[in-house]
Amino acid sequence: MADLKSIGQRVEEIKKNFNYSNGQLGEVCGVSYTAIAKIISGATKDPSVSIFINLTEKLKVNINWLLFNEGQMFSDHNQNAGMRSQSNQEKEITKILLHSKEEENEMLKKIVKLLEDWLSEIQSRKKAS
Repeated sequence: MADLKSIGQRVEEIKKNFNYSNGQLGEVCGVSYTAIAKIISGATKDPSVSIFINLTEKLKVNINWLLFNEGQMFSDHNQNAGMRSQSNQEKEITKILLHSKEEENEMLKKIVKLLEDWLSEIQSRKKAS
């Protein structure tokens, strides 16, 4: 059985190799930055299999290395793998997507706050009448 704490350490290595933030690696894996942080810290007891599939397919990570620390980090044994395998254009697109998501989250927070304030005002009016 794979040790989740060790897997988390290897996920951290992958993140550092590509110079990704938790959010950027989360985008690659199809999960949130908090899911990545929980995997890295070992807090996640049942990580999604899709995370590992995305790491192996999209970043060419060797699944045996990721799960059992056997072999090389990259399945193609290419020493040039990692950050250099992603073009500058791809990096820029990733940054734009992450920035867009952050802006979207901030906008949603503002909307929720406005709705809460509006609901509070309605409740105050009902109590007053």
